[in-house]
Amino acid sequence: MGLAEFVAGMLVVLLIVFDLLQTVVLPRPTPITFRPGGRLLAALYSITRRIALRLPRRREQLLGSFAPYSAVALLVYWAAGLVLGYGLILYSLRAEIRPSMQLGTAFYFSAVSLLTVGFGDVVPTGGLARLVVILEAATGVSLFALIITFLFSLFGEFQRREVLVVTLSARA
Repeated sequence: MGLAEFVAGMLVVLLIVFDLLQTVVLPRPTPITFRPGGRLLAALYSITRRIALRLPRRREQLLGSFAPYSAVALLVYWAAGLVLGYGLILYSLRAEIRPSMQLGTAFYFSAVSLLTVGFGDVVPTGGLARLVVILEAATGVSLFALIITFLFSLFGEFQRREVLVVTLSARA
């Protein structure tokens, strides 16, 4: 077993799960300032804002579509991070997986396990590898369930804001 790959993979998985829980599950901001997802959104917003300033006719439309695209960007970021982390863990356990695999195959197997597709072309044979694949599948299902819940809560907040805007407009 490659201990360096295993530890690096565990750190990546824990970082992504921590960021996911901080962003989606906790009801209020926490004092922890290390939030990679937040930094990703800040960078994406900065890029979107710069582009919007150069397009005066499409500015509001571009900035208005930032929120839905940012939710998709976070989903891709979290899924890619989990594939990377679990891929490193599975690569460290390559002796327990048949057929023997390279690093690229480990990432492929990780993505197939995270998305719970399970083609069966790569099969874990050892106990620890089987446990990791089961944990990865559970993480993948949980990731998509949390994202769907997050989208519904964002939609509810948006609806509440729109009611306020309509009410203020009617009073004016």
